[in-house]
Amino acid sequence: MKTTGWKRPVRVTEQGVNHFLPAASCDFVTFIRCVTFHIWVVGVLNPDGPQDGILQSTDLSVEQVMNVFFGFSETGGTSITPSHLHSTLKRWMDHAQISVA
Repeated sequence: MKTTGWKRPVRVTEQGVNHFLPAASCDFVTFIRCVTFHIWVVGVLNPDGPQDGILQSTDLSVEQVMNVFFGFSETGGTSITPSHLHSTLKRWMDHAQISVA
């Protein structure tokens, strides 16, 4: 892994904020969850991937994944199966669904 100091985390964060912040009002909690998840997947767990990548929503969106995580922890259940969630996360981790913005 090539060390880039703070440049990579800053760039990944900027991309996440620009991607998940709508022009109109939004649910602040959902926005923060999505940006934080984006930073972890694109910036931390894929350190050699593109720093200006965006998680693509082909099966589950980032918001849906966050709702699964927090819905399960808050209510103990979700309508999305673990295998469905796993396949989406695997695609993101395999760089298949991260595109350059």
